[in-house]
Amino acid sequence: MATQNRWSLGTLYYPGGPPGTGYFTQPGGPFTQVFPTQKNSVAWEQWPAQAGIMVINEFVPWWSPGCLHSIKEWTIIREFDYDTGLSVALITCRVCSYCQAKMEPFDSWYLPNPANSNAIIIA
Repeated sequence: MATQNRWSLGTLYYPGGPPGTGYFTQPGGPFTQVFPTQKNSVAWEQWPAQAGIMVINEFVPWWSPGCLHSIKEWTIIREFDYDTGLSVALITCRVCSYCQAKMEPFDSWYLPNPANSNAIIIA
């Protein structure tokens, strides 16, 4: 019995974003920017002193996945890859669930041996 993967690299794992959000879109299709984005160098209109003086930045990433969100850590989701028949660790954006990369088998991403582990996953 063949079945199809419920996930695909370059797309949102959860349609609309992580549970409880429901407002992320990817109008350009797979491997494109996800909206809404984070603000960068935008004037803070509600600043009490003078409007437009204070500037805010929401985009200060350690990593920036293909969705172009600013993240400091990844979300790892355990899934199954029906193409290879192996469990898979999906490395996803913590903000919108964009699937950046995969590691197979799932256990390979957290092996206890420091020589084989991924202390910092760079996708």
